[in-house]
Amino acid sequence: MTVRNCSGIWQELIDAVQRKDPCKVTQEDYKRLAQVAAQTVPCDKTLLWSRTNNLVHRYTKATENVVTLEDTFLGFLFNGLTWCGKTSRPGLNYKSCPAWDECENNSVSSFWKMASAAVSNNQDFVLYPAFT
Repeated sequence: MTVRNCSGIWQELIDAVQRKDPCKVTQEDYKRLAQVAAQTVPCDKTLLWSRTNNLVHRYTKATENVVTLEDTFLGFLFNGLTWCGKTSRPGLNYKSCPAWDECENNSVSSFWKMASAAVSNNQDFVLYPAFT
């Protein structure tokens, strides 16, 4: 079992977004967070998906031989959460952050792009498309 520094992970999240325009947070801003919370997923076990949430998670639950990004440590921690920085003071804003379609580099979408890249960069893939 890997021991994690939860305070360090939290601080890296805050450092990535605080005092920044919520529409100007990039994947690069989360680089240290990805390093602190890194996890190795066994080869050929990662299932990446887009717009097929219910289907993919039913499949992974039924087969238990692949993992989604949300099943990784980093994905599990932040799945379902919304956050962004405050330009006027330190800390996180949980109430009025831009949605995914409001700006390309918003805090949450940049996080998930970074997390996807962090997991997929260490994988050999067999690609199986899933459609709904």
